[in-house]
Amino acid sequence: MLTTLIIQMDKLQSGANMETRFDEQFREGYEQRKRFFSLDQYYIDEDGFHYFMIIRRVPSLYEANKRAEAGKFRKDANGKITEFEEIFLTPILSDKEAHDKGVALLHEYITTGNIDKYKNDISYVEFPNLTWTYNKEKKAWVNAGLDSLLKKN
Repeated sequence: MLTTLIIQMDKLQSGANMETRFDEQFREGYEQRKRFFSLDQYYIDEDGFHYFMIIRRVPSLYEANKRAEAGKFRKDANGKITEFEEIFLTPILSDKEAHDKGVALLHEYITTGNIDKYKNDISYVEFPNLTWTYNKEKKAWVNAGLDSLLKKN
């Protein structure tokens, strides 16, 4: 499960693209990256949505080097992930802070359907923000303003 989530959320392996990233030839690269991730929270609701939160070690010059990332998905009859969506990324924090703030954010999302209460608090949420949102079709964080500028040019 963790490897599958990493493939959904992590940078693409060299030579992979969004369509080929699940191909067997790239799996070993994602498996090697598992040492940077841990599955911290996991919950399945009555509608079949799977909610998760991972703690991810990120490069940092400082002692704080963790980030909580959460999302949700469904599974089809064959167990394949569908309707994948990332919900939030915290800023880089200490391990305890990433866990505590991530749990608070995930609980808020599961109980209210949004994290609007925290959305503009940069000590809790790095993404989404005023410019970056998660695009389910692209399965990536996108900058709507930048995308519209690029389309014009």
